[in-house]
Amino acid sequence: SEMCIRDRVSTQSTWDYHIEMESAMMEDIKGDFQKIDKNNDGFVDMCEFCYHCAKFNLDTSFEKLEAIFKSLDTNGDGKISWEEYYAYMHKKIVDYREKSTVEIFKRLDKDGDGQITEKEVEECCFKAFGYNMTPEEIKAFFIKVDANTDGKITFDEFKKYMEKQFSQRDHFPSPSLSSNCLLYTSPSPRDATLSRMPSSA
Repeated sequence: SEMCIRDRVSTQSTWDYHIEMESAMMEDIKGDFQKIDKNNDGFVDMCEFCYHCAKFNLDTSFEKLEAIFKSLDTNGDGKISWEEYYAYMHKKIVDYREKSTVEIFKRLDKDGDGQITEKEVEECCFKAFGYNMTPEEIKAFFIKVDANTDGKITFDEFKKYMEKQFSQRDHFPSPSLSSNCLLYTSPSPRDATLSRMPSSA
């Protein structure tokens, strides 16, 4: 559950929190699929699916469970593959990304006018990214994000930048891969943030 995930991830910074939250989500997705797939054949059939749901004492009729199962079984072959399960759960991650993008932008937009200035980044970067950016890092950030070079970052510009950052990490994973293979990892929060911040080159 999201509450369990929150207990596991660091809350040191907004940015690192969202990255770690997403990593924890991915870890849970892989783990859940492997738990549901009782015979380890790489597929979840209706019996395995119902058995898994029953363990949580869900007050759900068979008809509703069957409808959920069919929504995951997109090719209608009577079983859920890892690809199908991942696609379904990945949509939830995408929804989370959209919410976190809005939250980070709001933390940077100190005066709430819908635009981010260099001064606002300087004053609010710790709240958004978890560390105080140098003037050089702020300029590099604006070079990458301020598409029309007017000295301000709109939400659309910020959203496009964030989508690009996410797309660079987005690829179809195998359920046997470790979460380190799916998302960037780094030894410290500052290094992790710096590894995802734009360079001035």
